[in-house]
Amino acid sequence: MSYIDALIPFIIGCFFAVSPKSLIKDNVPSYKKKRSTIRYAGFVLIGVSALYFAMVMLSK
Repeated sequence: MSYIDALIPFIIGCFFAVSPKSLIKDNVPSYKKKRSTIRYAGFVLIGVSALYFAMVMLSK
């Protein structure tokens, strides 16, 4: 386990949380629901990476 393993989901989660608009088109009927789902997935990834980082820190 290394720090880069915790950094990968953090970067992807930040991208999902900050700019979910760049991943879907504006003319999709369920645009708002998809945008909020992508943002939620980003926050989940940030949480997972924080937990994984804590595990890495405690194991050393």
